[in-house]
Amino acid sequence: MVAGGIVRLTPDCGSTEIKSEFYLKMARDASLPLKQRIAYYDSITRTRSGACDYNIWQEKAGLQKKSYDYDGAAASLVKSAEYIPADSVETRCMALLETADVRQMAYRYREAAATILEVLKTEKPDSLMFIDAMSYVIIAELYERLKNKPKEKWYLDRAESIIRKLPPTTPVDKARELNLIYNACRGNYHYLMHDWDNALKSWKKAMTFTTDPTDLGQLNAFVGLLFHHLGDYDTAIRYNLEFLEKFGDGYNGAVSAQNYVRTLMYAGKLVEAQRALSTYSDKLARLKDHDRETLEQLMGEIAHRSGNDSEAYRHLLRAFDIKDSLSVVECSVYTSSLDEDIVAWEAQQAEAGRERSHIPMSWLTWLLAAIVIIGGVVILIFAQRNKRHKRHSAELDEHITALTETWARERNESEQSMKVSNKELSDMSMHMGRLSDAISEIRSLTSRRTHTSGENLAEIKQVVRRLSVQDNAWEMFKVYFEKSNHGFFNRLYKLHPDLTNAEKRMCAFQLMGMTTKEIAQLTNRSPKTVHCIKNNLRHKLGITEPTESYLRRISIEAGDTPNNTDPDD
Repeated sequence: MVAGGIVRLTPDCGSTEIKSEFYLKMARDASLPLKQRIAYYDSITRTRSGACDYNIWQEKAGLQKKSYDYDGAAASLVKSAEYIPADSVETRCMALLETADVRQMAYRYREAAATILEVLKTEKPDSLMFIDAMSYVIIAELYERLKNKPKEKWYLDRAESIIRKLPPTTPVDKARELNLIYNACRGNYHYLMHDWDNALKSWKKAMTFTTDPTDLGQLNAFVGLLFHHLGDYDTAIRYNLEFLEKFGDGYNGAVSAQNYVRTLMYAGKLVEAQRALSTYSDKLARLKDHDRETLEQLMGEIAHRSGNDSEAYRHLLRAFDIKDSLSVVECSVYTSSLDEDIVAWEAQQAEAGRERSHIPMSWLTWLLAAIVIIGGVVILIFAQRNKRHKRHSAELDEHITALTETWARERNESEQSMKVSNKELSDMSMHMGRLSDAISEIRSLTSRRTHTSGENLAEIKQVVRRLSVQDNAWEMFKVYFEKSNHGFFNRLYKLHPDLTNAEKRMCAFQLMGMTTKEIAQLTNRSPKTVHCIKNNLRHKLGITEPTESYLRRISIEAGDTPNNTDPDD
């Protein structure tokens, strides 16, 4: 309500929503410190719930990664996964991959590997093949951290094999992200193997897959470091300076400034190196411990090369002081810890000595004997179990081998029987074809012989008619055909009892996979006539699917169909 120009919120005015929106606005304000923004996200998660919580946890994890709180980022990512629907395979897998990546940054390699394994076990369509490739790249990064170069290369090669056969349905942005991380990781592998050319090639290729300033800056830093090792200091200076000017915030900026100064010094540009020390003094002041010691040594070296030995001497003294102080601190910490361990150990030994003084010697002897006996029994049990396991394994192998041989033998016999049946059918078809050709030739001769007496000509035509309707060849064909397709004609008769012998023959020819031209040659008809017969047959069968597929289904089902006698048999 409004009173006197002041807005007063009643309990039902949605104060929680207003607070949540305010916290969200402040959390997304990039001008605020990271810790403060993370605190605002914590407030949001306490006052807000619903579908949007997934994005909130994701944004919080991103800030925690930037602040190097990898354990906190992993916890936020795990929390965000609770809001992912069960059917969102891509979103869930990508969240798991990000969690694995953060866990490996926190040196939790076992947890990272378990998370990646969960991703690889998830069933995915072909359009999500890129997720498996990303998984292999992260595993390769794990092995890079563990200094296992053969395993690193093996998983990079697996990722590359998937990248080469990504389907066209792969989202473009995911394909670009995959190529970016793969080429960056491949470049790191080549760099550590001192394969400078391939390292540079991989990093340059990775740059073509991103426009993100952070990614480009990191890749430029890699390239600059590579040129420094190659002795091309001018190129290294250019890359280091570009990274320093664009992405020189935080402690990484201080280290980058130190690398830039070192490269200038090795290039012999002492004046520019001294100018850089002055320009980036604020960044360099953030260096701590051993990095600060390295900076003092670097500044001493620059002063020495510039001829200012007194300045060089002062910087070297500071470096020694820092080193000595670090050594004293580390030594005192170690000594303190060691002293505590010694005191605790002495107290433990004294207590154990007092207890031993009250233990009778005979009782101690019996205790040692019992331990030996129990140990022997345990070893014997394990030996027996191992022996049984080996015996069972051998029996199982023999059983599997016997089954495999039996299956191979039966399969070979079936193939041989099929070959014989197909040959018999082919021979029978050729016999029927030659019979049809003979009938056609006799018909042609009788139609041209005009000088034959009417009585003889009538007898020849009568013989031709008997031969045309003779069904012995067809009966023989059916016998051989039934050997390969047992029960087919019975099943066909049950489904379509009104089919003629000619239509049954046409069904058999189509089941054998014969073309229209082959059927025309076999039945002494024109291809056009055969095509017309096949269309009429489809209409009579009342089917819409391909005729051969329909007849093959009848042949497969024939073994399960009761025998109904075909009246033509």
